[in-house]
Amino acid sequence: MSIEMKVEGLQELERTLGKLNGREVFRDFLKIGAEEIRSKAGEYPSETTANMPKPHGAWYERGSGTKYRRLDGSVNAYGNSQNLGKRWHIKSVGGSNPRAEIYNIASYAPYVHGVDQAWYHERTGWKRLEKVAEEELPKIEKKIRAQIDKLLR
Repeated sequence: MSIEMKVEGLQELERTLGKLNGREVFRDFLKIGAEEIRSKAGEYPSETTANMPKPHGAWYERGSGTKYRRLDGSVNAYGNSQNLGKRWHIKSVGGSNPRAEIYNIASYAPYVHGVDQAWYHERTGWKRLEKVAEEELPKIEKKIRAQIDKLLR
């Protein structure tokens, strides 16, 4: 997902701080806003029974992956977790249209946090990145405007 915001005052900020420095400052503000969105979107909901060890059968252990208890009591671990929470990235781009991009490189991220979110993940409290961004962008834009105004005084 890419976040693009147009905030009034960028031209004045560039005149005051210089074109390159003004855009870099603005890009830094965008990156801070993107981190706020990433932080909220990446919150893990409470574990469910699907995460709890079972007397027999399979469960998913966060940070480890699928585990399976055999009838003899032994446990097989498949080690298939990609550590979703540690796979978030933020890329900020300067240039004529500064922007920040937030993404998660875990192969299953679109089914947990993306537009292809599985019903199960929605029901158990996983947040969609786009929905969090929609909720947070107005607050972030307000903060950026306030910071720009502060720099211009």
